[in-house]
Amino acid sequence: GIIGKVVLNERSRMRPVLDEWIYCDDMWLRRAAIISQLEHKDRTDVEMLFDYCRRRSFEKELFIRKAIGWELRQYARTDPEADTGFQIEHREQLSGLSLREAEKHLEKSKEYRADRDRFDRQLEESHERIADLKAGLERQEQELARLRASHSELNAAYQ
Repeated sequence: GIIGKVVLNERSRMRPVLDEWIYCDDMWLRRAAIISQLEHKDRTDVEMLFDYCRRRSFEKELFIRKAIGWELRQYARTDPEADTGFQIEHREQLSGLSLREAEKHLEKSKEYRADRDRFDRQLEESHERIADLKAGLERQEQELARLRASHSELNAAYQ
């Protein structure tokens, strides 16, 4: 957007303005400060991005929560490792909505898919082990029932 272009070209002049906006009573100005670097990619001021997300993480306002998630999701395309690190470190402070919005892109990253696939394989192996244990338990229960029947027959024969 227009604000993003001005911020990119006039960082030193715009930073104090955005620092005021992030605390402004006007929700739309707070939101504008958060998403001011939405399209900056590798020219994002990461410190400012994460700082603004932290400062407004307590917000209950839907549009602020979504803006935080949107900005984090966009930055994850540039540096998924830093973005994920921030999300993990601040998971307790960020709203569920912000996290869900932020994680949408991560689902497409190679690392995320590899982790998810590894987890899925481990889960499937666990289910297989549980099924094997249940089958073994059923066999033991059948054997126990057979032994009890044999024991009853032997007792009846010797009485």
